Amino acid sequence: MVNSTTSPDGFPITVLTGFLGSGKTTLLKEYLAEGANQDTAVIINEFGEVGLDHHLVEAITDDMVVLSGGCICCSINGDLPLTLERLHQSAQQGKIPPFKRVLIETTGLADPAPVIQSLILDKKTREHFYFDQLISTVDATQFERQLARHLEIEQQLMLADVLILTKTDCISDSQRTQLIQLLGTLQPHAPLLSKQAGQRLADALEIRWADPERHSLAASNAAAWAQRLTGSFCTDPGCNDASHSHFAHNQRYQSTEFTFDAPLAWEDVSDWLASLCFFHGERILRMKGILQLQDEPRPVVIHGVHQTLYPSETLASWGTLPRRSSVVFITEQLEKNLLTPPFQ
Repeated sequence: MVNSTTSPDGFPITVLTGFLGSGKTTLLKEYLAEGANQDTAVIINEFGEVGLDHHLVEAITDDMVVLSGGCICCSINGDLPLTLERLHQSAQQGKIPPFKRVLIETTGLADPAPVIQSLILDKKTREHFYFDQLISTVDATQFERQLARHLEIEQQLMLADVLILTKTDCISDSQRTQLIQLLGTLQPHAPLLSKQAGQRLADALEIRWADPERHSLAASNAAAWAQRLTGSFCTDPGCNDASHSHFAHNQRYQSTEFTFDAPLAWEDVSDWLASLCFFHGERILRMKGILQLQDEPRPVVIHGVHQTLYPSETLASWGTLPRRSSVVFITEQLEKNLLTPPFQ
C-alpha cells in the first residue's frame, strides 16, 4: 500500500454527480465564475441527444474551449478515457493552458459507479490521472420522494465522498433537521455541506478522505475500489450487457426536446408548463429550457422538477447561442405526445 504521506502521480479527478434538478449546474456555474478555477479542466456529460447544461454554464461553444479565467471545458461524447487522453495531449502540445485537476460533471441519471470504474481500471487513464473523490448534490425538496423511486440516487449517495445539500431554504427548519439526520444515517462517512450556508463547490473540492489509509486506497488501489462498487455494475470493463443496472435508464427514461424558431409569448409557455406540471409532474424528472420571448431581447432560462417550476432567469445576452427557443424534458415513461405544446 502507498504510504499515506505520498501523493499519487498524475492529475486528481473529482466527479460531480447528483440527481436531476439537484443543483449541479448551478454550483458549476458559480465555480466557473470564480477566479480559483483557472487550474481546472471541466468535463460535462449530458443525458439525451440534445442537452442544455453547456448553455446554462455559458462556457461551452464547441467540444473544448478555454474560458477567460483559464479554465478548460470539454464535452464528453461517450468515451471518457479518450476525452481525458485528448485533454492531456492538448495541454502537452500547448493548445490549451496547463491544468492541475479535472472536474467531471455527470448526467443526473448517471450511476457513478461505471464512471469511477472507468477512471480506476483504464490503464491509459491511469498513466496521467487518478480518481480523487466523488461529490454528490442532494435536493432537499425532493430527496426522500426520489430516493424511494430511483436507484441512481442511492448509488450517488452511497458512493459519495462529500455531499452538498441544496434548496434547504425551500423547506422548514424541522424538515431540514430530519433530512440531515436521515442523510447522516444513510451515508455517515461523507461530510455534509450546505449551499444555503454559503458553502460552495470550491469548498467541497478541498475536502479529502479524513482517513489517510482510505485516501491511499482511493487513489492507488483499484482492486479495493472495485470491491466497493461490487453489485453496481459488471466488473468487466468491456461489458456492454444492457441488462445491467447502469444501462437501465435507456428504457426507463426519455429525453424530449421541443424547439421554436419564432419568438414565443410568455403566457403561452407558462400555461403549457403549468399544465404539464399539474397533470404529469410525477413523471417529469426535470425540465430546462432557453426561451426567445416576445418583447424580451435577452434569453430567458426556465427549469423545474416534478410539479415545481422555479423562477426564470434572464441571461446577459445571446452571445453565440442560436436565437430560438429550446425546451428539454427528462421524463420517466411519459409519451412525447403528452408533452407536445398546444401552440406548436
